[in-house]
Amino acid sequence: MKKVLKTVLALLTITTFLMQSVVAAGVVTIYGKTENTDRDITVLALRADADIDNLSFADIMYVNQFEIDENGKFALTLPLSADDEFMIYSNRDFNKYDGTEEKGAVYVSALSGNDDNDGATETTAFKTLDAAYAELYRTDEIILLDDVTYSAVPEYSGKLKIKGKTASVNLNISGEISLKGDLTFDNLVLNGTGTIYANGYNLKVTETVTSSGSNRLFAYGGTKTAKYEGDTSIEILGGRWQMVFGGGHLAELDGNTNVIFGGNANSGDSATNSPCIVFGGGNNYAVSGTTNVTFQGNAVANYVVGAGYNTGGTVGGTNVKINGGSIMNVYGGAKTAVLNCDTNIEMNGGTVEGLFGGSEWAAMTGNANIAVKGGTVTRRIYSGCYNDYGFGGFDSSRYVNGSTTLALYPDAKLVTGSEANRGIFCGSRIASNPADEHNMLIFADGSYGVHSSKIGEKGGIKVCDSHQDYTVVATTGGEVQKGDGNGAISIIADEGYEGRADGKSCDTYTVASGKTVNIEFVKILYAINNLNATKGEASTSGNVDIIAEDEFGTIKPTLYVTVFEAESGKLIGCAVQSATTGNKTFEMDCEFEENTKYIVKAMLWNESLTPLTTYYSIELK
Repeated sequence: MKKVLKTVLALLTITTFLMQSVVAAGVVTIYGKTENTDRDITVLALRADADIDNLSFADIMYVNQFEIDENGKFALTLPLSADDEFMIYSNRDFNKYDGTEEKGAVYVSALSGNDDNDGATETTAFKTLDAAYAELYRTDEIILLDDVTYSAVPEYSGKLKIKGKTASVNLNISGEISLKGDLTFDNLVLNGTGTIYANGYNLKVTETVTSSGSNRLFAYGGTKTAKYEGDTSIEILGGRWQMVFGGGHLAELDGNTNVIFGGNANSGDSATNSPCIVFGGGNNYAVSGTTNVTFQGNAVANYVVGAGYNTGGTVGGTNVKINGGSIMNVYGGAKTAVLNCDTNIEMNGGTVEGLFGGSEWAAMTGNANIAVKGGTVTRRIYSGCYNDYGFGGFDSSRYVNGSTTLALYPDAKLVTGSEANRGIFCGSRIASNPADEHNMLIFADGSYGVHSSKIGEKGGIKVCDSHQDYTVVATTGGEVQKGDGNGAISIIADEGYEGRADGKSCDTYTVASGKTVNIEFVKILYAINNLNATKGEASTSGNVDIIAEDEFGTIKPTLYVTVFEAESGKLIGCAVQSATTGNKTFEMDCEFEENTKYIVKAMLWNESLTPLTTYYSIELK
C-alpha cells in the first residue's frame, strides 16, 4: 500500500511502504533503485502504528541520508531488529529488490524487443543493450536472442556476461570497447574490427565464441592512454584476433600481466600464415612487473612474445608457458625492445616451429631460460636471441648479456629434419659465442640418449654452432637448475633420492667451462622388515631384518633397538649398532618387573639423529 504525503519533516514529497527487509545481526538492509541519480536518498523509519498526522518522538525509529550510485542503486542500512514493524518514508520513489538473491538474466532482441519491457523473459525482451545495462543492479547476464550491435557498458560492480541464446547470434563490434567492470563474452559470434581495452578488469572470451569472415579483433589487458597501476588478466579462448597484449596501448602499466590464450581462438588459421601475435607486455609502452602468458588448447598464433611490441615494450621479466596449440615462433624476450630482465619459457605441449629464449631483433641483459618438457618443436630451438642471416653472414650481433639455459626432457619431440637452418642450439643464433653470453645445456631426466644427436646444425649449409659453455647430463630422480654464477647448478633430488655430481654427494656444483658433468640421482632405501625378540631372566635378545642401502656410503645409519614398559613408557633397555642391509642380532640387559607388559621397538637413524624409518614394534613375550 502506498500513500503520498504533502509534508513530513523537511517538507519533501514522500512515498511510504510497509516492507519486509533483509535482516542480519540487528541490522535491516533495504536494497533499491531509483531513476533519480543526481541526489542522495533521505529516509525516515516510523513505527507501523504511528499516527502520521500527530507524530511524536517515540514514533521515529530512524532517520538518515544515503548515497545513490550512478546507476540509481542504493542500500539502506537501518539499525532495527528483525521483530520491528515499520514504515519507510523517502523523498524518492524507488523499486525494492533483495540484494542477496541470485541475479536473473536479462534478454535483448533487436528484432522483437522493446525498451519499455522489463527484459526479464524472452517475450518481454529489451530492444537495446543500453536498456539492459540499466538493469545491472539486478542482473549479471545479458542474453542476446538475435543479432545486436555492441554499445559501451557503463561502470558496474561484480561480473557481467553477454552471451547468445544460440552460438549463431552475432554481436557486432566496431571502434573501441573500454571496460568498466569484469566482462565475459560467451556462446556468440563476435564480429568486427574493434579494440577491447580491459583497463585492468578481467576480460574473458569463452571457447564457444567464434568470429566470421576476415575481421579480427584487438585486445589489451591495460588501458589506452592513462597509466594503469595494478595487475591485468585476460583469457581468450575463442574468436579471431589480430593482436593481444597483456599491457597497455599508449600507456605504461605498473604491475604484472596475465594472458591466457587457448581454447579455439583463431580456429582455421595455420601457425605459419596466422596474422595473430600474443604479447605479454604492452604496445610500445613499458610493463614494470612480470608478464605471464599461457598458450593452450587448440589455439593458433604466428608469434608469442613474452615482452611487448616495438622498442618501448620493455618489461620486468617474462614467464611463457606453452601447454598446447600451434605457434610458429615463441620468444621469451621481445621483438625489438632492449630488455634488462630475466626471461623464461616452459613448453609442456602443443606444436611450435621455433623457440627462442631471448629476443628477435634486439640484444638483452639478464638470463634466458627454456625448459622443453613436452610438445613438439618442428624446426629449431635457440636458448638466446635471433639474428638474421644474409648473403654476407649475420646482420647483427644480438645476444644475451648474461646466461642462457636450455633444459631438454625425454618426453619432448624434437623434429629438426634435414633442411637448412634446423637443429637445437644452446645460446644465440650468431657465428661465434660472445664472451659475455654464458650458455648451459641440460639433458634432464635421462634424456641424453634421446636428444644428444639433435644438437647443432642438422641440414643444408651450416649457419652456426651450438654454443654451450657447460653441459649437464642428468638421470631421473631429481632436477637440475641453473644456479647463481656461471656454470653453477642446483641439484634437487626427489624424496628418497640423493644427487651426485662426478660421484660425490652434493646439492650444488659448478661446472667448469667447456666441460660436461654427469648428475646421478640414486635411490636410497631404509626399511625394517621384521623384528623378533625373546625375554630372558634379565635380558632381551633377538634379531632385526633391515634394509639400509646407500650406494655411496654418505649416510651411515644406526640401528636402535629399545625396550619400554607398555603402560608407563619407561625405557628399560637399549641396544645400538651400525646398520647395514641384512639380519642383525642384538642383546641387552633389562630389569623386568612382575606382571608388567613390555614393548620392543626398532628404528634406523642417521648420524645427525634424524630418523630414517618409522618404528617397527612388537610385544615382548
